[in-house]
Amino acid sequence: MFRYLMLLIMFHPLHLATIHIYSDEECNIKATVKVFKDDLESGIYNSFNQNVIVSELNSNSKQLATKYMSNKLVCKAGDRLLRLRKDTLIIKNDVVLFHFTFIDTFTREFAVECNIFNELFPDQNNLLMVKIGEFEKGYRLTGTKKSIERLLARSF
Repeated sequence: MFRYLMLLIMFHPLHLATIHIYSDEECNIKATVKVFKDDLESGIYNSFNQNVIVSELNSNSKQLATKYMSNKLVCKAGDRLLRLRKDTLIIKNDVVLFHFTFIDTFTREFAVECNIFNELFPDQNNLLMVKIGEFEKGYRLTGTKKSIERLLARSF
């Protein structure tokens, strides 16, 4: 029984994304999102009904990948939606790394909603780490717990 359970665990795909929201030296608020390439391709197909090979990084695949992430990672300050600008998109082996900058002014209190791949995988986990000034905290977001309503970044 134990061997069977270990085999299931070893071959079960990992459905995970990591999101870091942080402030840089100039007090700009940035986000880094790390996802698996095949999950991103599935998410793009599911959302836009277009097959892309992310590793080819042509203008269409970059645009669709950025659009997918911008739709799935939403930050708000009060009722105001904070817009993201893609800085870079990097592929390393099976991982895609997005670097974004928030182009709107942040306030000390904001909310994050993350739906990355929730439409694809019922067991999707999105790990959110926030470090702005002295405020630092981690969250596990899932299909049933998609958002953090009040993040208080006290010292930025």
